[in-house]
Amino acid sequence: MQPKVAVYRIIPDPAAPVLRIVSHDMGIFDGSRKAPLSPRAPFRGSVTVPPIQATQFYTLAPGILAIPEAAWQDDDMYYCCAESGELLAIDTEHGTFRGINVDTVWATSPLDIAVMDDPDWRASVPDTGCPNLVRIGLRSTDLFCTCGVGVEGDQFKFIYDRSPYRGLVFELVWRDPGSLS
Repeated sequence: MQPKVAVYRIIPDPAAPVLRIVSHDMGIFDGSRKAPLSPRAPFRGSVTVPPIQATQFYTLAPGILAIPEAAWQDDDMYYCCAESGELLAIDTEHGTFRGINVDTVWATSPLDIAVMDDPDWRASVPDTGCPNLVRIGLRSTDLFCTCGVGVEGDQFKFIYDRSPYRGLVFELVWRDPGSLS
């Protein structure tokens, strides 16, 4: 049985293809907005492997997720990602991709994720208005997702697991101690 409330670190699968941004100096993806760098046109990029499936996530840079724009045929994935940050258009020789720049940061201890055991933190997690993709004050390039918060069908990991998405690894980093494992 899945934990009722859990937090997963999201990391690129080492076998995932790579997308590079070749225009502009993007800096690091740390929750800061990037769209103002390119207000009139998409960023330019290149890929190591052309997209075969719309459900393939690409490695772009720490702190950002990247997927072919065709993935937006799945409305659930689109809305989940759009609510979590800005969607950056990246044009490549093999089509348009979207970089999901997560801009929601949950302040917590920079040293230890154990702060999530604090009852006040746990009480704030079930807020169904929370985006599913977040940064949790550890390293600004680390991405996390929540499970057991709000409607299951709106949760990033649930959507990822129920469809043929690939290219990401989910590492359980915290679960509500009162939940079953």
